[in-house]
Amino acid sequence: MHIEKLIPLALALTLLAAGTGHLKEATLAIRKAQLELIQDSKASKWGNPFVLRPYR
Repeated sequence: MHIEKLIPLALALTLLAAGTGHLKEATLAIRKAQLELIQDSKASKWGNPFVLRPYR
């Protein structure tokens, strides 16, 4: 991943949110997205693995 490109973007968005007085709303939106990502990546949503049955 090209993190060196993401850092200036994150800084610009943070300064924009802080400059317009919406830093709290931006922080809450980021936290909500993080929680949704954690919920979506739980193993309980992966389903059952395909297992070959032994020949009898």
